[in-house]
Amino acid sequence: MAGRVKIILFLADQQIEDAAGPIRRQVSHSVDDLVSRTPTREEAEALGLMPGLPVIRILRTVYDSENRPLEVHGSIAASDSHEFRYEVKMR
Repeated sequence: MAGRVKIILFLADQQIEDAAGPIRRQVSHSVDDLVSRTPTREEAEALGLMPGLPVIRILRTVYDSENRPLEVHGSIAASDSHEFRYEVKMR
């Protein structure tokens, strides 16, 4: 069975904060971009990949109600051993 990555976000009622305190922006939506590509040498070594095996780059951007980015998260996964499922619940 393939490895699984499950990401569930419940952001509708959360206030996002930084070191100075709440930023009082309403979370609206997120966009996930997934791209299959050849890994860098460093990525292949860190993930212990066989030569020629592609990776999936996942880039999630969470936006506020004025379409301004609040958060960006990126990750890299081996393409032969992961399944992805996204459940994003927002207002």
